Amino acid sequence: MRKMIWVLMLTLAAASVHADEAFLIDSKIFDEGNLISSPAMAVIANSEASISEGEKYMLKLTLSPVDEHTAQVNANLVVDGKQFTPSLLLEYDEEASISSGGTTLLMTVRRIDS
Repeated sequence: MRKMIWVLMLTLAAASVHADEAFLIDSKIFDEGNLISSPAMAVIANSEASISEGEKYMLKLTLSPVDEHTAQVNANLVVDGKQFTPSLLLEYDEEASISSGGTTLLMTVRRIDS
């Protein structure tokens, strides 16, 4: 019976490791050309992640792997009460940027090896 429980626990642990891909997202947030923050987040694929710094900014995002080289990132960024909802197709390890109304978001996505 103990062997069965161990096997079940190891199987569940292994399944959860392979099911959830992890990524590191490095970002830079600019308001009117001024860098206001450089947050980094470790995220699980297809799960919402968020980070904020008081009233300065709030960033929510979801990363969805597309293939072995790219990921889709859907973000919701609020800076000084202004909302910006970009969607980016990013190559892993390559910085990309998008701007709107004086707000700029730069992102780099890296896979976290398990």
